[in-house]
Amino acid sequence: MPNQEKIIEEIASYLHTYVKEGYVRFDSFSKKIHPNINRFEDLFSLRFLLHEDTKSFVQELPKLIRNFKTITRTKQLANRAEIRGAIDWPETIRTRLQTNYKDKLTFVTNETFRSFDTQENLVLKNLLVLLQNELYHNPYVTKFLDRAWFQDWKSLRQPVDKILRENIYLQRVPEAPLSVRSIKNTMKHRNPLYRRAAHLLDRYLRFKRGDFEQEEYEQLLRETFILPKEEDVLFELYWAIQIIKANTDESTLYLMDGSDNMIASWEKGDYYYTLYHDSTGPRDLSFQTYADELKSKDNKYIQQLHKSFEQTNQYAEIFFNRPRTKLYRQGRPDLILTVRHKETNEIEKIMIGEVKHTTNINYALRGLEELSDYIHLVKYKGEYAYGQIPVKGLLCLGEIEGQEDIEQGGEKEIIQIVTPTNKKGLKFDHL
Repeated sequence: MPNQEKIIEEIASYLHTYVKEGYVRFDSFSKKIHPNINRFEDLFSLRFLLHEDTKSFVQELPKLIRNFKTITRTKQLANRAEIRGAIDWPETIRTRLQTNYKDKLTFVTNETFRSFDTQENLVLKNLLVLLQNELYHNPYVTKFLDRAWFQDWKSLRQPVDKILRENIYLQRVPEAPLSVRSIKNTMKHRNPLYRRAAHLLDRYLRFKRGDFEQEEYEQLLRETFILPKEEDVLFELYWAIQIIKANTDESTLYLMDGSDNMIASWEKGDYYYTLYHDSTGPRDLSFQTYADELKSKDNKYIQQLHKSFEQTNQYAEIFFNRPRTKLYRQGRPDLILTVRHKETNEIEKIMIGEVKHTTNINYALRGLEELSDYIHLVKYKGEYAYGQIPVKGLLCLGEIEGQEDIEQGGEKEIIQIVTPTNKKGLKFDHL
């Protein structure tokens, strides 16, 4: 069985959409990042915040903000019976002659005041407002605040909000649109507060409008790579990606964020393929069995199963205060591949995958039993799918003991076994 680093090396280019439980590490394996990522904007928002440049800027912001600069400007104003600055006598006399030469109470003065709306302060304000919006008002970002790899932002977002609310100088800077030239000019500023803010704002805006080089895009994803926490999950994703690689070169990857657990989709001929991980699949599939289905007057075994279920229900309520349920069984396969016809949108083929990260044949047999149950109990639109449409099974294993003695079935077999050195069963054109 390949070790973790070998697995990562083989599938890293496809793992950049993974944002579930894990930890951030640098990805040194991806030679080229997968080009088609659905909802890239959401992924970028997370990766922008995870990047060390962004985090270090916010960490140092309370110290950097001390270098906030304003400029002094002089403005000439005409006042009556009031002197607010140095009197400009030539201009005062000219103004009196134009209005009323007998007027002795009008004075033109040169008044100085502080200006806050400088180019660099506008850049800073725009960046901080942008960060505040992402960290407090973007629902896709805020739902990750409890993830281990995003924990830093639980405390880091507070300085951003506090400075925007409490810094009286920053409050006087308007929220005004900026030109690309203004941002580029500020990127050369000697003051690190403004220079670093401009670089971050430039990166964010360019990525949001799709104006970036492929190399920069790949580097960003490599530097914020999230690796699954559990090795079993990594092994499951390894097989999911082997299925993608065996069947298409033009897949679209989806964010693995726990919402619907869709990993990828692709088209081939008249069909649309969708791959799911750790999921019950689309809404018209179900892996649930209800107690009513156990009622039988003829089969003694089924009758006993039903009695056992009813008794469990009764005592669970008495002992553990658990509400009674009609649900007898609920499955959640490791992998599901559905094949829909483009015109009818009907599922015409299903592949179910069970992954066992093992070299032990007894554990592999347990996976075989689970897989067989999934195949025979999956429902499509409320009816058992097996016998109605083709349902295939894929048992994904390590290099199990006694592998050389296992007789692998042909392509027409309901269940195929695959290992890292035997991937013949991964292609599904034969379904």
